[in-house]
Amino acid sequence: MKKFLLVLVGLLMYSCDQADPVTYFGGEIVNPKDDYVYLFYEEVQLDSASLDDQNRFHFSLNNPEEGVYKFFHGREYQYILLEAQDSLMLRLNTMEFDESLIFSGIGSEKNNFMIDMFLLKEDEKNLVDNFYKASPEIFVKKLDSMRAMKVVEYEELLSETDLSPLAKHVTKATIDFPYYTNKEYYTDMHKYWLGLKEKPELPESFYNHRMQVDINDKSLAHLEAYSNYVNAYLDRLTKDNCRGACQIGGKWSPYHYGTHKLHLVDSLISLGNLRSKLFETTAFKYFQYDHQEETNKKFITLYKKLTSGNSSADIDMVYQAVNNLRKGATFPVLELYDKKGEKHRLDSSWYDQKTVFYTWHSDRKMLAREKIQHMTEMASKYPEFQFIGINLDPDHQTWLNTMNELGVSDKNQLRAPDMEYIVKRFAYLRLNRMVVVDKDGKVIEGFGNIYNFAPIEYNKVASKLTESLPEL
Repeated sequence: MKKFLLVLVGLLMYSCDQADPVTYFGGEIVNPKDDYVYLFYEEVQLDSASLDDQNRFHFSLNNPEEGVYKFFHGREYQYILLEAQDSLMLRLNTMEFDESLIFSGIGSEKNNFMIDMFLLKEDEKNLVDNFYKASPEIFVKKLDSMRAMKVVEYEELLSETDLSPLAKHVTKATIDFPYYTNKEYYTDMHKYWLGLKEKPELPESFYNHRMQVDINDKSLAHLEAYSNYVNAYLDRLTKDNCRGACQIGGKWSPYHYGTHKLHLVDSLISLGNLRSKLFETTAFKYFQYDHQEETNKKFITLYKKLTSGNSSADIDMVYQAVNNLRKGATFPVLELYDKKGEKHRLDSSWYDQKTVFYTWHSDRKMLAREKIQHMTEMASKYPEFQFIGINLDPDHQTWLNTMNELGVSDKNQLRAPDMEYIVKRFAYLRLNRMVVVDKDGKVIEGFGNIYNFAPIEYNKVASKLTESLPEL
């Protein structure tokens, strides 16, 4: 690593004599999951760098745009801030991707600060969930206390490092926007945790942070903490603006809510990439909850109109997947892998009995154990159905290791190429999703829950009734 840094410093010194400034980004990946590192700017892949025989990579950027970039390795990613003539090095271990990430070189201070704020935010999730139960005044007081400690670290960064105005703005945003986002979520989460029907009365100053926020800030548009805030803010505005009109029987109508939010994005967001991302986020959420053919058609028509026909290919695929999962539709073809790594094509000719599909992931082993155990019990109760677990691990060996650790038989277990593959074919993933298919490959239930077997019970009874009818 030291020799690699010396070479990089030499290159940097050489670049100082050139007409255009050069920015370097490189480092070392321990336990790599892929042969490449990919670099993105404004959601567009700029370049890829291959790992050498020592698992190191290197990018040279001539006169690059200054701002927030994103690098990918395997299925994971993280954000970095790159400015002219930075020489940024990283080291990470994929076994603990974010936790192990550390930067060195020119530009390291601001990036180490950003990853520290990200990890603090992740660590605080359980604490903040408990804060949501408190009154608005106490909630704000607790959040303010947490934020104040981060501001102290930010002021130390400023005293020790000569940051540009851009770097000051971006690093401060990693403190502010998670804080603002928690405030936007407060009313919904407070109602949820306490089982309330109405939102709490808020102090007049509760949303004062909104006056300080530019929701079309180009320098922050590709920072996840910022885009998450804008999305949460628009969610809150949508609920406040269409309360009553969007509710049917006290519950939100996904169609009304989704279309109102699309219009809000259209009227308030002018930055192209942020606008597209928020349109897509809104559409994904809508299709999680509404599967009615008529409203789906109206929603996708409006979505395409507001995006000037430039709709996301992912949204088009999800829309088609929802159509394919309605009762009676032909279930989409799946290509899944067995324990030997051999691919199996599951088309309509594959089914010889009614089948229940459910999904699980090694990242949550306790949940996986409970889910597989529950489905094993259901398989005994409903022997006329076969139960197939679809694992979502991107790494084949991880899946095999987890099955061995949990004592799971591989008899009715297959693995998807990755999570995205199943998301696009099952339309979306929710924690306890279940899809039921008949022996002809037709959908019985496309949007089921593993803890609600009413569709199976109904189908079971219907089958018995049909079998008992006399022949004419």
